[in-house]
Amino acid sequence: MCAFSLAALLLVVVLFGYYKWKYQYWRKKKLPFLQPQIPFGNILNPITSKDCFGVTMARVYSEMKRNGWKHGGGYVFLSMYVLVDLNYIKNILTKDFHCFTDRGFFHNEKDDPISNNIFLMSGTNKWKRMRAKLTSIFSSGRMKHLFQTLVKCLPHLLSSLEADRVKDQPTNIKDTMSSFTMDVIGSCILRQENVCHYLLLNFPNLAKSLGVCTIPKDVSEFLMGVVKDTVKYRELNNYSRPDFIQLLIDLKNSGDALTVEEIAAQCFVFFLSGFDTSATTQTFTLYERAKNQDIQERLREEICTVLSHHDDRLTYDTIKHLTYMDQVVAGEFWYLVRKE
Repeated sequence: MCAFSLAALLLVVVLFGYYKWKYQYWRKKKLPFLQPQIPFGNILNPITSKDCFGVTMARVYSEMKRNGWKHGGGYVFLSMYVLVDLNYIKNILTKDFHCFTDRGFFHNEKDDPISNNIFLMSGTNKWKRMRAKLTSIFSSGRMKHLFQTLVKCLPHLLSSLEADRVKDQPTNIKDTMSSFTMDVIGSCILRQENVCHYLLLNFPNLAKSLGVCTIPKDVSEFLMGVVKDTVKYRELNNYSRPDFIQLLIDLKNSGDALTVEEIAAQCFVFFLSGFDTSATTQTFTLYERAKNQDIQERLREEICTVLSHHDDRLTYDTIKHLTYMDQVVAGEFWYLVRKE
C-alpha cells in the first residue's frame, strides 16, 4: 500500500474517531437528542442536498416537537441546542440571555473585519460591549427619526405597482417587495460553498490560520470603502443625515471608541439580516390578504381611518395606531408556529 493510501486511511480513521467523540456531547449532558450520522450529523449530505439551512432546521425542530420534547440537542455541522417550548425560549431571551451570547458561527476579525459583527462575534465581553453600544441607537426616538427614510422610498414602490396595473400584467410580489426592501436598507449577499462552510464550522481555528473569510473579498472591500469614504466625508464636512450609519458615526464620536471596521461590520449585518426577512414577511402577508379579502378590506378600512386622523401622513406615530395591521402581520408568524 502506497504512502498516499496509508495517509488517506489514517485521515479517515482520525476523522471517524473525532466525530464519534464529538457526537457524544448531548449524551454526556443528559439531554434528549436526535441520533446523528457520521459525518454530517442530523443534516443531509450538504454536497448533494438542495435543502437550505432554514429547511434543515425546520425538519430538526419538527422532529423534536413530534417527540414531545421541550428542548433538545442536534448536530447540524456542530453541536446545536434547539428550543421547542415557548416558555424556554422566553426565558433564554430574557433572564438567561447572558449565557447564550456566542452563536457558534465562524468569524475572522483579523482577515475578514466585516465578519466581526454582533451576529457572528464570540466572546461574552466583546458581545456585551457591542450590544451596549448598539442598543442606545435603537431607541424609539431615533427610530422615529429614521422612519421618514422609509417613507421616502414608498413612491418607487407605488410607481412599480402602478406600472404593472397599467400594463394589465401580474405583479411578482416577492420581487417587488425585495426591491422595496433593497431600496430601504440596501443588501449584501453572503455566499459560501458547502465545503468551505463545513471547514468553518468544524475547524474554525484551522480556518483562521489559513486566513479563510466568510464574506467575498470584493463585497468586503466595497462595503469597507463605502463606509470609510462616508465617515470621512461626513466628519470633514460636518454633514449629517437620518440613517443608520449616522447613528454609528455619532456613537463613534461620543467617546465609545467604535472603529470604522466595527461600523462597517454592523452595517453589513443590518443590511443582511433585514433584507430577506422583511421582504419575505411582506410577501406572505400580501399573499394571505389576497386570499382573505374580508381581512384585507378590514385592514384597508383601518389604514384609511387612521391616516384621516393624521392629515393623511404616514409617520412613526401613525404606525402605532394601526393595531389591526400589527395583529395581521404577527398573525402570519403564529399561524405558521401552530401549523407545525
